[in-house]
Amino acid sequence: MSDSLWSCDTDGCQKPGVRVLGDCIVCDRHLCSKHLQPEFHKCPPWEDSVAYVPLEEIARKEQLIKLRSKINIPALALHAFTLRKKAVRAIGPLDIDHNEPNSMTRARHYHIPIHFADGVIWLARIQEQHANAPPPAVRDLILQNQYATLRFLEELDVHAPGVFGYGLEQDTENRVGVGYLLLEKLPGTVFNWSSATPRQRKKVMDQVADVYIELSKYPFDKLGVVDPRSVALLDRPNNSRPLVVGGIFSGPLTTDIRSRTKEVRPLGPFNSLDEYYEHYITRIHGLISADQCYAHYAVDAFLAHLFFEEIRSLVVGANSKGGDAAAGSIPAAAASSSSSQPDKNTTQVDPQKFYLKHWDDRGDHILVDEHFNITGIIDWENAQITSAAYAFSSPLVFLHVDELFNGINDPGKHELDFAHILEKKGNKDLADFVRNGRTLIQFRLLVGYDFRRDFEGFLGLFEGLRKAINVDAHLDWDDWKSAALIRYQDKPRFKGLLSKIPPQKTSTAGASARPSKRARKE
Repeated sequence: MSDSLWSCDTDGCQKPGVRVLGDCIVCDRHLCSKHLQPEFHKCPPWEDSVAYVPLEEIARKEQLIKLRSKINIPALALHAFTLRKKAVRAIGPLDIDHNEPNSMTRARHYHIPIHFADGVIWLARIQEQHANAPPPAVRDLILQNQYATLRFLEELDVHAPGVFGYGLEQDTENRVGVGYLLLEKLPGTVFNWSSATPRQRKKVMDQVADVYIELSKYPFDKLGVVDPRSVALLDRPNNSRPLVVGGIFSGPLTTDIRSRTKEVRPLGPFNSLDEYYEHYITRIHGLISADQCYAHYAVDAFLAHLFFEEIRSLVVGANSKGGDAAAGSIPAAAASSSSSQPDKNTTQVDPQKFYLKHWDDRGDHILVDEHFNITGIIDWENAQITSAAYAFSSPLVFLHVDELFNGINDPGKHELDFAHILEKKGNKDLADFVRNGRTLIQFRLLVGYDFRRDFEGFLGLFEGLRKAINVDAHLDWDDWKSAALIRYQDKPRFKGLLSKIPPQKTSTAGASARPSKRARKE
């Protein structure tokens, strides 16, 4: 069996499960490309929202009830008491309806409040456990990475919650029964961009600019994530705080589990953004060929990623440390890096370094009080250390989504407002990254994009990217695909893929379904 995240749950089948598309929440199974077909898989497709949504809601509640039954509340209270040396007054409840407006509860997680006798409240952050969740080994790594990231951030002025401890799902000494992270409960409610006034938006922008400036003071030498081994280094009583940068394992296309050893195989770390995308795109091509992603529309996805591979250096080379760095020089283990104490007399960003970026900055990661003062920035789980140009591109919350997905490349009003705020604070380099960052954002969204769920959105991004770099800018999708089939016909990997696919299955993915709902990444 090849490396994969899951095996097919159908009795007697040993094929790898298809990532994302083969993960069915309704029946809580992982399915290969064969058993995902309607003659085997009887759950309604997500496109049929009338039939699918009620079943999904029922399944999520049932899975949450099952998750709650695994949690040993007394053991959780004991761990909290041991860490804080204060009596625990109450724990719970775990929100089954998943609709608390200010619970810091976001996708893939639930939070249980831990009330101490002196009024302090912690949260036990618990990952969902269902077919769409990563395997337990990956969940444990993600949890350790988030703990290390928050430990790094705890002395920075970025409004991150304090973090106090954790328990791993696969740790036999973890009596709580599930993987969990113990966090500070921050005050405030989730920031809602659409309902905020222009003055309130500007106030939040001004504070986010301060966070950008703060993060710009802490450069790293590698691209990846804050490795869990950094925690021991963070505890050292010195000012240099050298950290370890590890490989990326968030996202179903970045990670494999070795079939023989069951070892998690992440992506990286890397010496440049160009090198990262080189290996990420290569992995996606391998997964497509192994029937583990983009099932039923493999040709379209393979062609698109051959194009991304071809233009990779053109898009990221000028925005990446060592754009001409040789490929294939990835360390097998995590690489040493450094994050030094900032020079308080300069705000100059080193474009040859890497910086931490919140990877899910759509706006609901920000908590505010009634005066729109930021009280917290949450959900750092997928934070990555990336190139300066990408780390300091605009947060997604400030992008005009319709313009972005309709192929418009000029920065929007809110991006320009944010850049102006940064420049007024004496940070022209950060302001320039915001003004010039849209192409990098397009590229990041397109690589691994689930365009089966949002083909129109894919087309808009794809058109915008091609216009931005002036490559195939005049072609619509059908003409581009026809040209790409000829352009890449002699690529060995593509020829190998075509040899396994019947001719009638090479049609466009979006021809049968082009919903406007924004897709999540594969």
